[in-house]
Amino acid sequence: MASNNKQRITCSSCSKYFVINGLINRVKCPNCGAVNVLDVAPAAVQQSYNNNMPKEPVSHYTIDEASRIAKALLDESNTFWLQVTIPHVDDLEYCYKRVYGYDKDRNNEVYVTKAKAFVNAPKSFVHNTYWNHETEWDGSTLGHLKIIEDYGNNRLMLKEHKTFCTTVLRNDLTVRAIYEEYPDQFWCYSASEEVPSVPEKGGWRRGHLVLAGCLITEVEPNRCEVSLINCFDFGGFIQIKYIEEEQKRVGIRISRLKKRAEEDYRNQLSRAQQHSYQSHHHQPVRSQESGQGQSQVYDTSTVCSICPTCNTQSTAKFCGNDGTRLELACIRCSTAVNGTKFCPGCGTKLVL
Repeated sequence: MASNNKQRITCSSCSKYFVINGLINRVKCPNCGAVNVLDVAPAAVQQSYNNNMPKEPVSHYTIDEASRIAKALLDESNTFWLQVTIPHVDDLEYCYKRVYGYDKDRNNEVYVTKAKAFVNAPKSFVHNTYWNHETEWDGSTLGHLKIIEDYGNNRLMLKEHKTFCTTVLRNDLTVRAIYEEYPDQFWCYSASEEVPSVPEKGGWRRGHLVLAGCLITEVEPNRCEVSLINCFDFGGFIQIKYIEEEQKRVGIRISRLKKRAEEDYRNQLSRAQQHSYQSHHHQPVRSQESGQGQSQVYDTSTVCSICPTCNTQSTAKFCGNDGTRLELACIRCSTAVNGTKFCPGCGTKLVL
């Protein structure tokens, strides 16, 4: 009987993908002919834990262990990961998940989810958004964030999820987060940390962030590759639909992070252009005094360029109506200046 276990495989040689059918350990790439050795049959890896597999609870990592393992998972081939479909989110390169272990009571599977997107902004903007504006790009889940310790690139935080959120009800966690800066990268990583001074509140469930990370790599000027990874244990039994919803949230978070960082960058460019325009159009106006070889520096709030024929003001050199060369004139009474310090018509002081 033919197998219906179709799997998508990425060739280790040419990186092109193809589909295999059945449980096999060796397969020849139809694109380049290279033989791909699969350590474990793909269908078995993508299935949930079964009765023949040990239901090991997820580990409680130190922050250094979380950093090392999160990076290794980001580098891991996506061959044996399952794709996460997120409605109305179309700006991601991918979003994948796989089973990572079980919760402490062995009731629920704990998944690790990773997503990637390209962001059209410098890495500093992306990092600033990720590090300093979490309540905004993660606003659909994160209801409250309290910083317990802050050493610049090292923070200890209490996070409370929104109680009306579709993923969790009355759930909080204490998290250590650190970032490291490299010439072309920011690496931000975090994991749960026990804080005796912040006990679990009555009626709330203390969650367990196994590991999380955000790798921001500048691939070209003002463009970054951003990878987000998250492995979260709800800390007890919860319906599978809420676990699946949390997996989608990883993709939603990186999509919102992308939008916020790009918006911040566009706003800064707009402010810089506006400042440049204002600087260009508010320079002091110099006019040569006739017969004296000296110049007066006029205050731009008191003079303007005006057509002597039709009295039309303009920033150009010639009138747009009849082509007449514009003259400097008093902005109050439109009297020609002619190099004087005071307006001949109304007596207003014109020079700085």
